[in-house]
Amino acid sequence: MARRWMGLVFALTFLQCLPGLAQSPLGRIEGTIQTETGQLIRGARVTAAPVKAPPDGALGRPFFAISAPDGTFVLDQIPGNVYSICGEVVGSELLDPCMWSATPTTVDLSDGATHSGIVIALAQGRFVHVRVTDSGQLLRKSEKRNAGAQPFFMHLLGPHGPIPVMPIIDYDSGRTFRTVVPFDTQFTLRINSGTLQMLDKAGKPLTNIGTQQPAQNGGAQPPAQNANYQQAFKIGKADAPPTFEFSVRQP
Repeated sequence: MARRWMGLVFALTFLQCLPGLAQSPLGRIEGTIQTETGQLIRGARVTAAPVKAPPDGALGRPFFAISAPDGTFVLDQIPGNVYSICGEVVGSELLDPCMWSATPTTVDLSDGATHSGIVIALAQGRFVHVRVTDSGQLLRKSEKRNAGAQPFFMHLLGPHGPIPVMPIIDYDSGRTFRTVVPFDTQFTLRINSGTLQMLDKAGKPLTNIGTQQPAQNGGAQPPAQNANYQQAFKIGKADAPPTFEFSVRQP
């Protein structure tokens, strides 16, 4: 029995000494999340996102916490690495600093220490809405009928690249999409039609019908639309949330 225990201890010691298998130091981040005016935020999603790949070459994963009523948060048992600290309040006009700040807060946990007193400030932004009228429920029918084929493609193009505009309300007469952007920043709304034809607020088609897509699974695909709608805009602090309006129809 003694030999078995000695063998097990030796094996565990040997494995811990192998490169890549030794446990990296685990660190801790303690801080507060607030608005840029100093108002504490409860229920914010705080994320520690790895800046670089871990030493073992694996893909680093983010770590999450929800802020307490007093705005405090704790991210514990985090492997050694350098992390960007992000903050998000779903459904609000507050901006995630990891997406919009030129200098997001970073914390180096390579030594496995506790870093306290971290303050994450979320700047105020403004919603951008896109409303698509669809009284015939063509969006739902197209998505159901053409699995994997998109009715249209839409995003905002800003200084840091494309920004998705996500659906928030789906109702019988259409669908509303939304995202949040910073003030006084130039953006361009871009729409490329897919399986449906897009029309502007006045009912004018954004483009003519394109060429037929190659057949897949033995059946012809809907015509591909070639819309390349672009609308540049900038939002000031005194501006109301803008709403872009379109409609869809069968090509």
